Amino acid sequence: MTGTIADVAPLAYPWECQEDEGSRPFAMFVRYRDMDTLDRSLAKVAKIKGSANLRQLAEWSSKYRWVERARAWDQEQDRIRRQEHLDELAAMSRRHGQQAEATLRALLAPAQAFLRTLQENPQALDNLSPVQKLDLAIKAARFVPQLVQIERLAKGESTERVEVRRMGQAPGQAPEDDLGFASLAMQAMIEARLVPPPATDDE
Repeated sequence: MTGTIADVAPLAYPWECQEDEGSRPFAMFVRYRDMDTLDRSLAKVAKIKGSANLRQLAEWSSKYRWVERARAWDQEQDRIRRQEHLDELAAMSRRHGQQAEATLRALLAPAQAFLRTLQENPQALDNLSPVQKLDLAIKAARFVPQLVQIERLAKGESTERVEVRRMGQAPGQAPEDDLGFASLAMQAMIEARLVPPPATDDE
């Protein structure tokens, strides 16, 4: 019956010293194990100063299943590298999220202060002309997409644009919120006499 790595040492990792493996065979295995995967060979181990001869290495390799154990070692090193890469990505994501959150707070501070002013004095915009109100609305709306992107980044969500349409809304049709803003902007432009009022059926 052909044995397996588990049969040799059920309580040890394959790349560690096995239960019935002496220090000398294990030292030779370590030399073999630590070689680059593409260059690993018994012949190259035999050429290293202080190594056993090739015949002895071949005997130990067969008895202690060096090829299987070295393969397990390679897989473990690959797992470690992939985990380290994932950890680095997670750390980078946390850093970017913290930076985005700080940026979002800084960008929202003036808007929050402006809203507090309006709450305390609802007539604060009464002295503005329709053109000034329109200019203020356009400038404020210009930053909305960037603020949304920053907030999604801060929460670790995708920043790719995803189009969501309501039932009955045609592709490319502006959502209701955008239509509402467009209506307000058009009204301000009419008041400012930048565009003529829409024609009525009586005209």
